[in-house]
Amino acid sequence: NLSIQRKLRTIINHFKIFQNEDACEEHIKSMSDDDYIILITNDQIGEKFIPRIHNSQQIFSIYIHAQNKNIDQRWMNQFPKIKSICVNYDELIKRIELDQIKYKNITNKILFEIFHSDEKNDSNQKFIYWQILIDILLQMDSMPNDMIDFLSLCRMQYKGNKVHLNIIREFQQNYRPDAAIWWFTRDTFISQLLNKALRVRNMDVLFFLRFFIHNIERQLKEYRCLTPIQVYRYELILNKEMEMLKNSIGQYISINNFLLTKLDRNLALISSNT
Repeated sequence: NLSIQRKLRTIINHFKIFQNEDACEEHIKSMSDDDYIILITNDQIGEKFIPRIHNSQQIFSIYIHAQNKNIDQRWMNQFPKIKSICVNYDELIKRIELDQIKYKNITNKILFEIFHSDEKNDSNQKFIYWQILIDILLQMDSMPNDMIDFLSLCRMQYKGNKVHLNIIREFQQNYRPDAAIWWFTRDTFISQLLNKALRVRNMDVLFFLRFFIHNIERQLKEYRCLTPIQVYRYELILNKEMEMLKNSIGQYISINNFLLTKLDRNLALISSNT
């Protein structure tokens, strides 16, 4: 159904159809552990195929399209990645859209590292190495073709996704260095790529994005507050992360992504539920 495929392409970057289960499994195995896959299958194929791929690191969620709700669902209970069993495609698409929002909230969480000055370990070495790389990136001069090279990468990344391709075209036509923060706060391809690159430490993508990171840095310096202000951000963190912060008073803490905050506490709480 081409109409369904077009709708799915607006919410999923890469949409690929497989007629062969073995080919699908090989494709899943070929993906990086940093990638995530949404699998859509029917109940008949899924009963045999899902046990083969459920524990793959790349599988994020599974959706089953069934002919009716009266199918035997007992076998599905042992596979927690199965998020929904839908009879009609509109219901399926709506559920995927809602879960995508939840996924974005998870992947945009604060990423922090702690440097313990009294210890010598691999974590400290990685901490220093990453700080040096970011510092080098910020000191590198941007080249005239940086944005062209970056947008070529984006078009490959979002091939077939008309919504994102239209925004990429808009970015190429209208982007100005003094609008970098405005573009970053939009939920578009550029914030998605930058957040993921910071999360998985993909220096290749960050290198392509250095012109944009430079512009954000200049804007932050230009508009920084000269006096302290109180801002709010809603964040769910694990108990062990909270304990780690409590036990790291006096140490160096590095936050490895951009923090978007609100001046109004209630607005921060409202945005957390979207």
